[in-house]
Amino acid sequence: MYNNKYSSDNPTLMTYGCTMIVFGILSLLIVILMFIKGVPFIMDQVYPLTTKLTAYCVPACVLIGLVTMAIRRARWISSVVFSLASAVCGFSLWVWCLAVVKVFWGTFWTIVGCSMYGIGVVPMAFLATLFKGQWEAFWTIIIFAVITFVLQYVGIVIGEWWLRTCEEDL
Repeated sequence: MYNNKYSSDNPTLMTYGCTMIVFGILSLLIVILMFIKGVPFIMDQVYPLTTKLTAYCVPACVLIGLVTMAIRRARWISSVVFSLASAVCGFSLWVWCLAVVKVFWGTFWTIVGCSMYGIGVVPMAFLATLFKGQWEAFWTIIIFAVITFVLQYVGIVIGEWWLRTCEEDL
């Protein structure tokens, strides 16, 4: 069936790639909106939506992922939903960090963070909260980053497990 884990017909890779394209476009729109409307607009309108999306999507994906992990032929679904939960959680973290960097360090450092493939705002926000002594925001960033990476790691491990079982069936 799938004899190459890096194959273009691997559903986990295809789903995660499409998700990243969608979140990349949304991220660009959010950055443009932040510079036009300001941080209060992002924190009042956009961040609550990403938080609700995370609050509903991550537990649902974890539940679906745990159930489908038990079914041998459906393990790829488990891998996909764990990766999707990671992407949603990471997107919410990114929006939070974008606003944190803009508020604490200003436009210049926000542009610097966005110029590092967009993800640079996360370490910038980590450093900004660390240097400003904003410990609640600091620990929020740490916890969301750990959750994001754990969900992604679990999705990768399950995907590898599924691919190994597919190779054994051949």
